[in-house]
Amino acid sequence: MYGKTNVLERFFNKDFTLVLPDKKKITDIKWFAIYDIWSQNTFGDIYIPEGFEPPTVQRVSSLIGKVNGITTESVEILDAKRIKLNQFSYDGKAKKAYFWVGVGAQPVSKGFKVPDEYG
Repeated sequence: MYGKTNVLERFFNKDFTLVLPDKKKITDIKWFAIYDIWSQNTFGDIYIPEGFEPPTVQRVSSLIGKVNGITTESVEILDAKRIKLNQFSYDGKAKKAYFWVGVGAQPVSKGFKVPDEYG
């Protein structure tokens, strides 16, 4: 089931490496979020730094959610396609929450699901 975009379940201090879908690259997106498509709420998000040039590894701000116990120790952009979440925690209580990326000023429903390394 590698690379599937399953609804997020409960996690506690789990490391994930996410790979952007299809032909998407880090330079094509502005933000990464935990997003519930059922309620159209963002539970936590980070923004990709302006001028980021892969393949340099860059640590960006930690992901600290607004609700649902979302936290990470750190978030790293590894290269043009991969984002690593270190020590990711989430309570799993949202109906349809996914890893989500997109363009624009803030996370919205017009983003894209991102598969994790496990599916």
